[in-house]
Amino acid sequence: LFIYRAIKVYLYYNKPMLFIMKYIIVFILFSSSLFSNLIENNEGNSIGINHEDSDHKYDNQLVVFEYIVANKKRIPPNEISIDAPVISEIVDISSIIPNKHGHYVLGINNGISKYKITGLLPNREFIIHFIKQDRSPDKYIGLTRGSTNALEPLEPPTALRMINIINDKVELDWTQPEGADGTILIVSKDRLPQLPQDSTKYKANNKYGTNYTVIDGITYTVFMGDKPDEPVVIENLVEDGVYYFQVISYNGGNYNFNYNTKATPTNTFAYNKGKIQE
Repeated sequence: LFIYRAIKVYLYYNKPMLFIMKYIIVFILFSSSLFSNLIENNEGNSIGINHEDSDHKYDNQLVVFEYIVANKKRIPPNEISIDAPVISEIVDISSIIPNKHGHYVLGINNGISKYKITGLLPNREFIIHFIKQDRSPDKYIGLTRGSTNALEPLEPPTALRMINIINDKVELDWTQPEGADGTILIVSKDRLPQLPQDSTKYKANNKYGTNYTVIDGITYTVFMGDKPDEPVVIENLVEDGVYYFQVISYNGGNYNFNYNTKATPTNTFAYNKGKIQE
């Protein structure tokens, strides 16, 4: 609170500085909003760039990629030569040699609204810089930040089975595939569950119907994490109906999740609670 008041007093008696700070903040927010929604189709080792719904011009633009490295000072790409090739619809970054600062020059965009960057390292944060080329010196106009997903697990879980039923509780067990970072157990009532989306983190609660665990209004996340040795107890299955369970393997963490959503007879299970079959 003391620091806040001190800054407020300082800015009051230094109104030119206040004006400059307001201008800087507005510029940063405006630039960020222009490039915030360009990334699509994050597949772990590739991403798509889509300018079609953006509000800025993307022609004659130098595109520069860099990985974010922890505890390493970043150097802005202000002195990169504009002698770069025209960017293609598919850019394989693994074939590009970065400069000493870790910048990969992808090329000059001559009006392509959509292109794909392949050969990326999975589960890594990155920045893509956009530099206008029709002025001298080069004009830096913005960036977008993102992260590649982890690679999808090779196999889904197996041996999903019910161990016990106690009133409105069930105990389920399954086998997590080797090499997967974890599993997510989802359940829906009277219809097949909605599958989780890559790059999305879901909150889990073993009480079915808990609002903040819902995926689509009916599908709920009742477990997410590394499979424990003991069975998982799912509670609050109060209403009669057919409960559809599916357990899914994933790799990644934070918001870099990649789910193997393949459904098999060994990772899906239907529990008919008090509903008469027609």
